Amino acid sequence: MRSCNEVQEKIARGESLSDDERAHTTACASCAPMIADFSLLEAALSTLGTAVPDGFADRVMAGVAAEGAAAAPRTPRRWVPLTLAYGAGVLAVLNVAGFLASVFQASVAFGGTP
Repeated sequence: MRSCNEVQEKIARGESLSDDERAHTTACASCAPMIADFSLLEAALSTLGTAVPDGFADRVMAGVAAEGAAAAPRTPRRWVPLTLAYGAGVLAVLNVAGFLASVFQASVAFGGTP
């Protein structure tokens, strides 16, 4: 015998239950309401409309793939990010050099030795 979770997962996937599992669902306080809810849900869904035609998902996915291939993005130029990275590095070095110069310059102004 399976646990309640396993039986409930099997019900949610729409798989058929064995005789022992069916007996369990009618006797179990946690599985019985789930069976009732799913049977009401199936009944409601069956009244909504017609079935999906065969091959519908394949046609939709083929259309999505065709649109994706037609609208492929342009590949970015590799030199742009590299140039920006080098520029940021140069600015960082200059900033650190300026900070160090201001620290040493201030200590000399107050009579200290660098």
